[in-house]
Amino acid sequence: MLKLTPYLVPTLLLTALILGSLYVSKRFVWSLGSGKTIFFFIGFFAFTILSFVGLFLCLNKTDTLSHVVYIISAFSMGLALYFLCSTLLADFIHLLIKFPPKYFNYLTISLSFILFFGGYLYSKKIHITEQTIQIIGLPKPIKAVHLTDIHIGHFRSNPEYLNEIIEKTNAQNPDIIFFTGDYLDAVIALDDKFFSPLTRLNAPLFFVEGNHDVSTNAPAILRKAKRFGAKVLMNQMTDWNGIQIIGLNHMVADENSFSPHTSAEKSTIKKVLNQLAPNKEKPTILLHHSPDGIEYANKHGIDLYLTGHTHGGQLFPITILANYMFAYNKGLDHFKNTKIYVSQGIGTFGPPIRIGTKSEIVILHLTPSN
Repeated sequence: MLKLTPYLVPTLLLTALILGSLYVSKRFVWSLGSGKTIFFFIGFFAFTILSFVGLFLCLNKTDTLSHVVYIISAFSMGLALYFLCSTLLADFIHLLIKFPPKYFNYLTISLSFILFFGGYLYSKKIHITEQTIQIIGLPKPIKAVHLTDIHIGHFRSNPEYLNEIIEKTNAQNPDIIFFTGDYLDAVIALDDKFFSPLTRLNAPLFFVEGNHDVSTNAPAILRKAKRFGAKVLMNQMTDWNGIQIIGLNHMVADENSFSPHTSAEKSTIKKVLNQLAPNKEKPTILLHHSPDGIEYANKHGIDLYLTGHTHGGQLFPITILANYMFAYNKGLDHFKNTKIYVSQGIGTFGPPIRIGTKSEIVILHLTPSN
């Protein structure tokens, strides 16, 4: 696992942008047979940087112009990434099959749009993932739905998106529903119409915040979720049918941890679990947005840790980096006696693209284990 520091993420990002822009520019000039690399470098680098700037400047603005700039910026980020990937792929093909340089850019641009639009369309399909997990001391089998990272905002703000999630969830006839953060990712979606459908869920919903809820307006999001029927947990523990359910605010694992993501929480997973002191003799499920602090969950006898946040990396080649950034990136894993399930989430952030991951609703078949 790559240890994050306040300077590592921006340094890696800037280095990747510079090297990627330089590489693309050199290959573009080679293909054209003329031109100066520096001009193409400045153009591609500026295009990419402006995409990042536009996205983050307009994220929490609600006017029409900002909404349009955000959409264009997010798509531009995805297009820039896949133009770089397509240049690499075209280079590899050129090593195997020699063709005139003038066709290089045609191939690169074609591959870019195939990957871009393919990933965009694939991100819209919501998959059902099923997983059986044994829990010691569970009174009886339980069917749970794990939802996370819905990301309603500048993208996915149409009623059909949330309605599809509600319908697919209800179709499973669950006993209980867990939501582990990032319901919204922009102020533009802070409207009752994006919360009222929660009343149609046919099972109890336990709800915690994520980092994008915090950067949007966590107090308002949690109030609305509660008003429309969710059981909001804010560093709290509750009992449901003999199971302890703990819900934590978005926070770091301990005082030595760093996260680049927004958090208003001054406490840590370590401290809050010490304060809550769950009964180790009872089956316990922990809800937290990011897959951090599992060693503290294990120390307190937590059986199952449900989380999201990573999106599994969301889109290739970020998927490769995510495996180094997160000790637990997606799917079922464990730390000693504590099982952890990291959902890839339903929505996306930034470019609405998924390649190498899937948008998923997770069905958990929880069964007693002796």
